[in-house]
Amino acid sequence: MRQATVDFGSRDYKLKNVLIQYRKTTHSTTHLSSCMMVLGHDIRTRLDLLRLYEEPLEKATDSPRRQFNVGDKVAIRDITNKDGEWLFRTVLQKEGRFNFQVEIIDKIHRRHIYQMSSVGTDIKPSPSELE
Repeated sequence: MRQATVDFGSRDYKLKNVLIQYRKTTHSTTHLSSCMMVLGHDIRTRLDLLRLYEEPLEKATDSPRRQFNVGDKVAIRDITNKDGEWLFRTVLQKEGRFNFQVEIIDKIHRRHIYQMSSVGTDIKPSPSELE
């Protein structure tokens, strides 16, 4: 009995909870919550954590994986240059799943797959690369 009369939390905490519930409640005419109309998605509350999702979650890895083979033409950002221009090179060797060897300015450098982008086979080198 005594617990029922005890007042937990400050006034600001209670006001925040009331406002969250108000923003999550759907409107009778629009059938959308105010948060959905403003932000485009609902606010997640503790109750949402208890509910199971009816639709399966999409994996973040659904995008096609980058794949390079030895001899493929790739574009690599030149981090030695302040301008950071892209260089077009050929993959020399594959080191594991994500690392590759590429020759840049008479040196062989290792590059991660995320630092490379595939290009067409008929790309010609830029004038700065020919120097």
